[in-house]
Amino acid sequence: MCQYKPSPLSVIQSRLCAFAVLALATGWLAARRSPDGRVPPEVVLALVALAAVLVAALLSTWVAALVCAGALVALVPLAFTLAINGVLRFRRRGRRTEPDWEERARMAQWLLWGALVIGLPVTYTAAYLHGADFFCF
Repeated sequence: MCQYKPSPLSVIQSRLCAFAVLALATGWLAARRSPDGRVPPEVVLALVALAAVLVAALLSTWVAALVCAGALVALVPLAFTLAINGVLRFRRRGRRTEPDWEERARMAQWLLWGALVIGLPVTYTAAYLHGADFFCF
């Protein structure tokens, strides 16, 4: 059993830092993939909407519960779909002779969006339900 119990404020700060890092990586990858080298307006709008939902979830436990419940419900079907997609892409990869960097960048961007939309709310739910403690080994 872990003896160290951090304050809920430190858990909130770690979630905000994780959101900032994932949002910056998503924006950077979107800018690298766009033809003009700028972040597309759709990506900026989606990141602003996610930031607004994050702030609302941090201010209200009801909003946090709704967002986290939706993320937990979406986690299983999306993970199953991504696993099947990964297996199919791995099988197809053996037939190619050169790597497809555009496809890899698109998959990396999908993983970043999944971490922003699904991963952060699920970890926030785990921290909220377990009394805001870190994993102790």
